[in-house]
Amino acid sequence: MRIFLYIGILAAGVGAYYSLRETRIEGWVAVKDITLPNEIYLVYDFSGDIKALRDNYLTTIGPCQEDIQNKKENLKKARTDITALNERLRLLKQQEQVAETEIQVVAKEYQEKADHLWKNEGVLLDQEYDKKLAELEDRFKERAQQLGIDFTISSAEARSPEAWVNAYNLALYNPPPEIDPAKERLWAEEELKKWHNFEKENEAKREELKRLTKEIQSEVGPKIQALREQILRLQSRIKDSELEIAPLEQEYANNERELLEAEETERKIKERFLKDLEKIPTNSIREKIPLSKDGHFEWRRLDQNPKIPPGRYFLWIAIKKEGKVWWSLFSFPVNAFSLTEIIVLPESFIPIDSLLK
Repeated sequence: MRIFLYIGILAAGVGAYYSLRETRIEGWVAVKDITLPNEIYLVYDFSGDIKALRDNYLTTIGPCQEDIQNKKENLKKARTDITALNERLRLLKQQEQVAETEIQVVAKEYQEKADHLWKNEGVLLDQEYDKKLAELEDRFKERAQQLGIDFTISSAEARSPEAWVNAYNLALYNPPPEIDPAKERLWAEEELKKWHNFEKENEAKREELKRLTKEIQSEVGPKIQALREQILRLQSRIKDSELEIAPLEQEYANNERELLEAEETERKIKERFLKDLEKIPTNSIREKIPLSKDGHFEWRRLDQNPKIPPGRYFLWIAIKKEGKVWWSLFSFPVNAFSLTEIIVLPESFIPIDSLLK
């Protein structure tokens, strides 16, 4: 009888022929691109040992994994709280910046309105003042020239009509007979009076500009004051938030450190149990079967081996792939004076750490 056994995700195909000559097994480990072991093993069923180890593993690692989960949740909560506080800080600082900018805008508007007054109407007042002063000076000079009197103005008296009147009156001492000093002094006093009246009018206009400037300032002042008070409140909230975030960041750092420690403990537990798992098959080995480099194996004359009577047996194969140990463990029949052919597909291998889950 000839039996074909496909180990993997495919269904087993069975064919048979009867031979009077011998009982034997032939097979092929159909795994590519990895280095195969030198031998495979006929073993007793050690699945019960794996189950017992897995139960012990789950009992041992359960509290550790629960602790890790709790620490991850604490870390997530701390991260959420820190993120929320940072967002609050960002918004508060943004509001502070908006208020600072608004103060600058309001102050600029005030300055522009004040400048508009003084650079327009104020300049006109200055120009009018200078013009009237120059006209008055010209009238004194022309009058003195017409009278032929010595009228001179020093640089210190250049913008002082009162000094001009004094100088004019001094020039009238011992005048020629045709000049009436009293009349001329009266004329000078009248000119000075007119100038004083103009000065009052000019000053009144300036006072009006000052009043308008203060009026603009009175409109702007409360706005700026309110903004400054708002900034102070924002700065107080920013300070409180910064004080609040410091312990949260410390808590986050502690949780992160504790999580790393717990994960290291978990890793060591897994590592210890994986080592124990790898040892389990060694106590269950019945026979070693050589394996060629191309994955073929053969076991002949089982009919002459009293240790292997007809029945069902387990074959165990261990390989290394992707940095892990992978096993294939399956049962197969040994029938008297029959050939059993086994093809071990890649799908039959599983990473051994999955056996602990």
